[in-house]
Amino acid sequence: LIDGGKITAVGVGLTAPAGARVIDAKGKYVMPGGIDTHTHCQLPFMGTEAIDDFNVGTQAAVAGGTTMLIDFAIPTKGES
Repeated sequence: LIDGGKITAVGVGLTAPAGARVIDAKGKYVMPGGIDTHTHCQLPFMGTEAIDDFNVGTQAAVAGGTTMLIDFAIPTKGES
């Protein structure tokens, strides 16, 4: 169930309030948004830095339906 734009309940056999719009998602994958596991926000590389910072990068992501990102990391020698 979604109330005011927020997911309030997930489960089988939920009862929708009177007047609620019901969307049949049977046989579908339902996800609140995508996850981008390889981004380059403020990435330092060879004396330069990626043009997107986390503010711009996350705004661009959510505009495209991505609700989470995992930024790329370059470990230095001896790090993992």
